[in-house]
Amino acid sequence: MRYGTIKEKANFDDEAAAKRFKLAMKGLGSDEAAIISLLVSHSSLQRQAIEEKYKKMYGRDLVDDLKDELGGHFEDAVVAMMTSPYSLLVDALHSALSDLYDAGIGANAGSEESEFIAILNTRSFAQLNPTFQEYENISQEAIEESIKKEFSGDLMDGLLSIVKRVRDPPGFFAERLHNSIAGSGTDDKTLIRLLVSRSEVSPAPHTAPRIPL
Repeated sequence: MRYGTIKEKANFDDEAAAKRFKLAMKGLGSDEAAIISLLVSHSSLQRQAIEEKYKKMYGRDLVDDLKDELGGHFEDAVVAMMTSPYSLLVDALHSALSDLYDAGIGANAGSEESEFIAILNTRSFAQLNPTFQEYENISQEAIEESIKKEFSGDLMDGLLSIVKRVRDPPGFFAERLHNSIAGSGTDDKTLIRLLVSRSEVSPAPHTAPRIPL
């Protein structure tokens, strides 16, 4: 069972919500409290419906209007909340691999390594879990150990992160959350993405491991 901090609004009225968004952005400045209230009182699917209704009613894109009115980290958080949580997760996963290739790390990989990376990058999590199990049955070795033997540096870390995300989502996100606030300064964009993406699909609280602070 999955839990989350944001639930669907009862007696949902997309037209009324679209009007409230418009009113919150009317005149000089914006009513940030009203915008926050609208976002946290509707589920992601409801927010997508509001965006569609807003487009039909006013002929404008709601997210673009919000960007025009807002700024800084508040804008980042609002835009993230108007994006499907699953889209945020997919973007984050593909971004991690893209960063590795942009840095030239994967450019010199052999054909077998390239195929290995392609499998991790293109298969769904539902496909990868049994794939990992079958790999271990054949090789008599955990896939994490094979990655450590065959790869090194940032590429190894990136591949291990993908495997951990598939095997242990609570542990993966708890670790990412800890890393985003540890040390000097906070990785604001990562923190926002993590909190928004998990607001409706987070695993049950008691399953999340403890990360020492």
